[in-house]
Amino acid sequence: MLRWGVIGCGQIAFDKAMPGINKACNAELVAVSDLRDERLALVTETWGDSVRTFNDYNHLLACDDVDVVYLGLPNEVHHPVTLAAAAQGKHVLCEKPLCIDAAEARAMIAASEAAGTRLMCAYMSRFGDSFIEAKRVIEEGHLGQIAMVSASFSFSAYKGYTLDKVGSWRWTGKRGGPLLDAGIYLAFAIRELLGCRVKKVSASMSTVVATDFPASDTTMGWFQMEDGTPGILSTCYSHNDSTFAIMGTNGKAEVYDCFAQNPGGHLIVKAGGYQLDFESQLPRLDHFDNYWKEIEHYSDAILNGTPHTPSARNALEDMMFLDAIEESATSGSIVELTY
Repeated sequence: MLRWGVIGCGQIAFDKAMPGINKACNAELVAVSDLRDERLALVTETWGDSVRTFNDYNHLLACDDVDVVYLGLPNEVHHPVTLAAAAQGKHVLCEKPLCIDAAEARAMIAASEAAGTRLMCAYMSRFGDSFIEAKRVIEEGHLGQIAMVSASFSFSAYKGYTLDKVGSWRWTGKRGGPLLDAGIYLAFAIRELLGCRVKKVSASMSTVVATDFPASDTTMGWFQMEDGTPGILSTCYSHNDSTFAIMGTNGKAEVYDCFAQNPGGHLIVKAGGYQLDFESQLPRLDHFDNYWKEIEHYSDAILNGTPHTPSARNALEDMMFLDAIEESATSGSIVELTY
């Protein structure tokens, strides 16, 4: 059993990660840290005295009986808290995105490697049934040669996360806007589903709807993989959409709504004689199912000394992709990535 601490008791941590830890066969929730007393009181009310609470995350990191921590914090503090955790010998499961940029990711990886600890980015939707099924379809070659990718993930943050709400850091934090918050899902999905890294990027960032907000609400881009496969992506705070389409010489696969907090998603494959209409069986799944699978996978890797997916290097490559998108949008030029 690994003993888990949670730093940052926001909605996702409380509703998803914490139940996922306690359901995992190889994990146990022992401590939670948050600046807000009302959130800690909710932890005690829900989990009892078996879970200790702290206002200062450094006190949690100093606990000898905490082996690994889940970071459910705003993006711009992932880097310093991960460094502090590594210094205390704690493994880290960090909510996506791993950090603000690739430079921070490299520093986080270096600190973890020097301390002999593990670092993993929490891409929980890759543990979902529809995502796994889409990956199987592609790897088994049902689509033939992949010829084109179209990826979109957007949600109406201009309605749900106005500047007077707790989630307004999505707009006002360092590198605010949809690229880090929602675009990271596209970055890892492109890499994982295609089994290849991005080589070239051309992108733009603009505001279409949310004119009263401090960050752009729309990012559009074209990319090319290392194997030459082209694709387009969009991530916005102006509307709701979650569609990942992979076109091959034999047909097409489309995955809908696989990036949501709750498990689910719908995969439709039309590839000649191979036809598939796959939808997650939601009644049999806990609402935190993807988080539970993620936590159990990471705990197993730590306990048995086996690789975990994504690796810290995978997460760095995803941050490099996002950096290239912003660099291209700023410069107006095609950016080529060097790994």
